[in-house]
This record gives sequence, C-alpha cells and structure tokens, in this order.
Amino acid sequence: MIPLSANQTAIVETSLESNIQVLASAGSGKTRVLTERVRFILAHTKKDRVISLTFTNKAAEEMAERLSDSEEAEKRTWITTIHSLSQNIIEQYGHTIGLPEELNIYDRDKDRMEIFLQSLREDGVNIDEYLDVSDFKENRNRQAVMQRYMDAFSSIKREFLTEDEAISKFPSQARIWKIYQDYQSALLNSGGIDYDDILYYGHQLLLNFDWIANIYRTKYKFVCVDEAQDLNKAQYEFIKVFCGNSVKSLLMVGDPHQMIYGFNSSSSDYLCSSFVSDFAPVKFELKENYRSTKAIISVANKLKPNSQEVHNAALEGGVNFNSFEDEYTEALWIINQIKYLIEMKKHDEIEGDISLEHMVVIARNRFVFSALEEILSRENIEYSLKKGERLAEPNSMFGKVLDYALRVKLTPKDWVDGKKLCKLLNIAPPKVWGSENQLLEWSSLLTKALI
Repeated sequence: MIPLSANQTAIVETSLESNIQVLASAGSGKTRVLTERVRFILAHTKKDRVISLTFTNKAAEEMAERLSDSEEAEKRTWITTIHSLSQNIIEQYGHTIGLPEELNIYDRDKDRMEIFLQSLREDGVNIDEYLDVSDFKENRNRQAVMQRYMDAFSSIKREFLTEDEAISKFPSQARIWKIYQDYQSALLNSGGIDYDDILYYGHQLLLNFDWIANIYRTKYKFVCVDEAQDLNKAQYEFIKVFCGNSVKSLLMVGDPHQMIYGFNSSSSDYLCSSFVSDFAPVKFELKENYRSTKAIISVANKLKPNSQEVHNAALEGGVNFNSFEDEYTEALWIINQIKYLIEMKKHDEIEGDISLEHMVVIARNRFVFSALEEILSRENIEYSLKKGERLAEPNSMFGKVLDYALRVKLTPKDWVDGKKLCKLLNIAPPKVWGSENQLLEWSSLLTKALI
C-alpha cells in the first residue's frame, strides 16, 4: 500500500478538537484519508465513538470493509447513511411527535402518487375523471401536472420551506400548501411516511427535543461525512443539529467538481460555504490523483484547470473522443472497440489478459443502451445490464404476493400495497384498513374458494 502523503497525514493527524474541511479531487485518496482519520481518533481516545456518514449503503460497506481489521472500529464506530441514521432516530422516538410505531416508508414513486391521488379524492376532487382522457398528449400533460405537485412536495421537505416560502416558490400551483398538508395527512393515515420525510422528521426530533439529541451526542463525539459536496439543505441541517455544541470534531470530505445530486436539491455550497461559516474548519485540499492515467488527468485539467495533479506512478493511458449521428452508429463503434481489445489480448498497461469480464460501458441514461443490447445479442457477445433496483417491484406472481403481504403484515394500515395484493388475489379490498388479522382473513377466503 502506498504510504500517506504529507498532506494526507496532516489531515489524519489534525487536532481532535478541530473541525476539518477536505476538498478532494477524484482519485486523491479521500476515502482512505477518512478511514485513517477514524483509526487515528480511535487510537487517541479511550471511549469516544465515531459516526461516519455516507450517501449510499455500498459506500458504507466499503468503508466498513476497510476498517474490518480493527476491533476498536467494530466496537466504537457506526458507519451508515444519513437517511439510515435519521430513520433509526425516528424508529426509536418518532412516537414522541405522533408518528406510528410500526412505520411504513413509501419510497416507490407510484405508491406516493397513489397516496397523493387518494388525498385529492378525500378532499372532494374528482381526480379520476380529470386523468381519464383518451387523447394521449393531453393525458401526458395532466400526468405531468400531478408529477409537478409531487416534485414540489419533495422540494418543500428537502429545503425545509415554510408555507409562505412554498407559495412563493410555486406560484402556478394552486393551493400548494393545502394540498401538501392533505398529502402528509394521507401518508400518516396509511401508517407511513415517504422517503423525504425521513430527514424532515429526524431533524424535527433532534431540534425540538434536546433529550433525544443528547442521547446521540453523548455517545458520538466525532462525525465524519463522505461525499459532502452532494448535501442538500435537509441533510446539512440534520447533520448540523445532530452535532449541536457537543461533537468535538466534524470532518467533511468532498469534491465540488463531482456534485451529481443536483436533482435532489443538493449544492456544494453547504460544504464550501455553510460549513465554513457554521463550523470554522481547518481547510485542506487533496489534488494528487492516485487512480487515473496521465491522459485522463490531462482531460480533467482542461475541463477544470489545475484541479488535479499527476502521481509519479501514473500510467500513460489513452483517451478518444468521437461523435455519432445516432445511438445505433455509436453502438456499432463500441462493438468494434470491444472486438479490437479482445483480439489484442495483452497490453503493457493492463494487468492480465484482456477479457469481457474487465470491460464496462457507462452512459448518462439507460435509454442509449437499447441499440447496444441489440447488437451485442446479435453478435453473441455476453453482457449484463446493471440497473438500480431500490425502487423496483418484484416481477413474478410469487414475489409480488410475498412483497405486498409482508408490507401489509408490518403496516396493517398500508392500503396502497394492500390494494395491490387484493387485486392479485382477486379479493375485494376491505372498507377499513388496519386489522391485525387481515392476512389470515384473506387466507381463509382463498382456502374456501379453492375447496
């Protein structure tokens, strides 16, 4: 393993009483620095615990793997996502603000939409008639109107908007605050909250109940945040209130040039400006790229001048730029490159044999892959297409029944998944949701029907 550079070492060994800002370019070893900082804290304290916050479960697993050789890390470090931390707080203390003890989290967009539509029906809006139009273009326009309301609800939660701020931000959306409040009530009446509520309610609990916040602040004296350039207001304010005045050191690591969650209301300003104003951190920069070739770093510096430095062990690498008339022509070029590399078999800068298992094609969206998949299949080239599965529903009948039934079992008021289950089983949905014996009653009905 390459030893830490002088700059990396300085970050790791900064005073335990200091907040730290690290602006780290791609491939500069930021995850390793964060991991070694955790080791340093554990080595120089006896009981204090560390919480390390990431954006994805995969990132959390990677960091946990890097620390798996440390017994102290296993005992005194909690590596988790920001949402998982907030969800933990809600599950423990959500009843304090009237949240259901058995809480269902609606993270699928179409489930959230169904709850929204039901809230409109309960308010006397004939939304089904509004959406039931045969003209394709008009139907699409009306669906877009509904989606804009859903997007507005997310913005209200992610940006902590007040009623006046919401009305000002969404002037074209009539009765936005009233409709938003009705949606929130419909969520709670169904026994759940949506994904954006996780941080909103977690923040409320920490902000309004010091005794809850102090339980966590007493246990965790050090907080580390990875990929901090992608924080939105809800995430930043949650971290801020979590730390309060008790956390000894808050470390934020990120690269303002790599912000990818703009659609989520994120902004690098929280790392670069708000954090500086609120926590007065010691500032560091990491520019030396340990991952990329010289060719890649050269391109990066043309896009963002002086953003990266070449490590002396970097390979030469290579970069090609091409433009194509359409996706099919592009796909043909990619196939030809794959064949060329396979025929080459060896390359001075590639370890081992060149094979399909070590190739990846990436794109900005999944739609451009249609032509590529078609040609790969035609050429009998084996491939796998990786998709995001967090919001996906099961495909098989058995999988759907099991998924919906488990959700109803855990949250009997979950009429959204309950209706889906009833439809699959051809059972009339109950007039009132919430019975603990609902699944048993349906099972009995199905048994009688089969006999």
